[in-house]
Amino acid sequence: MAYILFMHDPFFGDAISSTYQSANHIYDNSLMTIFYPIDTDPGHPTLYPYLLAVSWKIFGQSIEVSHAYSAFWMLLLSLLFVKIARLFLTPQNTFLAAILLVSFGTYLSLSAMVLNTTMLMFFVLISFYGLYTKKSWLLLIGNCLMVLTHLQGTFFVIGFGIAHIICDSYFNKKNIFYFIKRHLIYYLIPSLLFIGWIYLHYLHTGWYTHSPNYSDTQSPKTLFTVVKSILIIIWRLIDYGMLPVHVFALLAIFKRQSDRILALTYISLLLSNMIIMSVFLENTIGHRYFFVIHLFGIIICFQYLAAVFGEFKYKLYVMIFCVLVAGNFLYYPGKTLGDATLAYRSYFEIEKKIKQDFADTTRFYSYAPIANISQAKSLDDSSLDIGRISSNNISEIPVILQSNLNAEFDPETKSLLASTWYGKSYEKGAVFVNVYLNPALYSKPLQWNLRTPGVIENYMESLKKNWKRNQ
Repeated sequence: MAYILFMHDPFFGDAISSTYQSANHIYDNSLMTIFYPIDTDPGHPTLYPYLLAVSWKIFGQSIEVSHAYSAFWMLLLSLLFVKIARLFLTPQNTFLAAILLVSFGTYLSLSAMVLNTTMLMFFVLISFYGLYTKKSWLLLIGNCLMVLTHLQGTFFVIGFGIAHIICDSYFNKKNIFYFIKRHLIYYLIPSLLFIGWIYLHYLHTGWYTHSPNYSDTQSPKTLFTVVKSILIIIWRLIDYGMLPVHVFALLAIFKRQSDRILALTYISLLLSNMIIMSVFLENTIGHRYFFVIHLFGIIICFQYLAAVFGEFKYKLYVMIFCVLVAGNFLYYPGKTLGDATLAYRSYFEIEKKIKQDFADTTRFYSYAPIANISQAKSLDDSSLDIGRISSNNISEIPVILQSNLNAEFDPETKSLLASTWYGKSYEKGAVFVNVYLNPALYSKPLQWNLRTPGVIENYMESLKKNWKRNQ
């Protein structure tokens, strides 16, 4: 069903930088490379885009094939979630947990995008299933495939290692040498695989992980920025309707109503990712990076609900369901609109309208996630041709697109564009796009009007500006 709805969606945002660019490069090189183009390298291992390129070779390079490939991994993830839920829940509660999952905005957005995150989270679930059922070969496979899919895979391997040590020490009353003798190999092999990847990557590119074009890890971290990152992570965990799920999950853990290995994994994966990201990253802490925490949270939440008696249990379930559904439509005016829900899809219709209103030869400029050439988005010339603004000097740029999908436009630049350039606004749903014409290169068009930001939107803009100023 999801495939039918999303099969014609263009590549969007990180799906271009993390999937299309590498898959297209691998495809054009007849599957004889495993690397990204050097000038657009985010450092991730390329298992996901490599298999997409293989799919293109077999079925043809098209948007529809790309979404079918994405839907395949989402189906595997969903089925494994249900299989794991059955380990802890009754059939009825497993069904209800699955209903909650497909009501969650980030689940739906991942279903619509062609992202390596889905494959990564599927492998995380494989590792957990192997850990819980004591099928060590599954734990090893999951850990190895994680580090070959995404740089975050190493964070999850660390989290599983911590959980495994605690299981041995406190649950099974074994010392650390027991872990080293019996279980260390399941973490050592994926670690060596990751080291092998970054070494090959260094030989090919000259850097171990991120291209110099990706400066997210270069900014020095202070105590303030670390705390800020932790607060952002907590907010993104409870955003889009997930607050009651995690509240009840924590209550279940506190009251010892949850399975202790499941609860330990939930906490260990959360804390390991939270700490590593807050210390080493600054701007790439997205909602979807904690998607598997939500999966475990839903199961633990139902373990809490199982201990509630009477009609109140069903009232709580209805409340959680309604909040999750409402989360799909949650939008803060003045907030950069991300891809954690399907709200971003309104941009596609706006882009079609802009394309109708401008000549095919018009070259637009913007920032991520909308600044991409048509081939990278639609695999043809049907989308707008949008280049990336490469410097702070915008005086020579003819046409600029600015949207609440963009995070890079600072308040001063937005004020300059609105006050001195010729602007027109396009809006659909929660998305707006302002088209600005350079007054030095264009005459003022007739009947062009910009949207008027509301009071809350202006307040949020001011709040964000002050927050960044105090860093």
